[in-house]
Amino acid sequence: MSNKITILLLFVLAAFAAFLGGYFLSHKSVVDTSPQQGLLNNTLVSRFKESPEKYSAPVGLFTISREKASFPYLAKSGKDVLYYYPSRGEVRSSAIEGSGNNSALVATIKPGALDIQWSSESKLLATYVDGNILYDLSSGSSKELDKDLVSPSFSNPGAHVVYNRLTPGATGGDIRISDADFTNFKTLLSTRIASWDLGWIDNDNIYLLKQPTLINQQSSLLTLGVETKKLSSILGDKKDLQVSWSPDGQKLLYSYVSNSAERELYVMTLSDKNSELLDLGIVASQCVWSIDNKTVFCGSGNSFFSLDTSITRPEHTRITSLGRDTFNISVINPLLTSSEAYVVFINDQDGKLYGLSLDK
Repeated sequence: MSNKITILLLFVLAAFAAFLGGYFLSHKSVVDTSPQQGLLNNTLVSRFKESPEKYSAPVGLFTISREKASFPYLAKSGKDVLYYYPSRGEVRSSAIEGSGNNSALVATIKPGALDIQWSSESKLLATYVDGNILYDLSSGSSKELDKDLVSPSFSNPGAHVVYNRLTPGATGGDIRISDADFTNFKTLLSTRIASWDLGWIDNDNIYLLKQPTLINQQSSLLTLGVETKKLSSILGDKKDLQVSWSPDGQKLLYSYVSNSAERELYVMTLSDKNSELLDLGIVASQCVWSIDNKTVFCGSGNSFFSLDTSITRPEHTRITSLGRDTFNISVINPLLTSSEAYVVFINDQDGKLYGLSLDK
């Protein structure tokens, strides 16, 4: 009898021990795995709750292109700049405002372009030694144009183009205006001069800047009405004449080398052709107009300056420095972003495209 009781007690103790072992093992398993599960959960939560990386607007002087670039063009947004790598034929885009200074490849066209005129963000006309090619970057198509088509310039926003159609075997040609696809045209003026630099003042008027030749080193500036075909002389017999028109076409910034060999910069009001000498002796192509049609921003040396052309005898004001005393720039045709917080320009010293925040 006692043996049976002993066996029963041993059985109960064994069952109880097994129960306790299972209990502790199951709790140990929960303790071991719960931290890993919690870490995984925290990782997923943090991933989906992670705040986006904050964009830091560029300050001071910054490089946009990695190598020599040409023919920058401000996109319609006013925040992105398109430009061309002539060595590889790459058309690239860089964001200046809003999303960081990232660069993206837009298209690859024929390298070695001597000039590029932008019709829009997706269309451009490239001039080469052997002719002209009209590219549609959105569709990837291209169209070869007459090599005797010179000095093309697209209107804003690019609906029309003016150009000089040279007469083969003769001096001069016809100043023509056509649609942006070069399918229809009309002749505005027949001319004996082949060296016109053409451009748009506004949608109703174009300008003709005669470039110097080996025979005649002097330049002259005329305007031509698109509908009226009225030809008006603005400036004549100037050495190294360069011009920059205000957005509304009512003012003209121009520079030339005087008889005393000094570089002089002027602003002219077109309504009365009254000119005012400015106190900044630089090239007009180193300046860009503000959208207010009175302020001009110019880059020279290691600084950018502003001038208020609406006042008598305007004086230039230094608005920002490049921050590098030993780094001088030679600005070529600068562009202003839509907010006018940045200026974009090719530096003729190294051929690269730069941006500069304007601490106005």
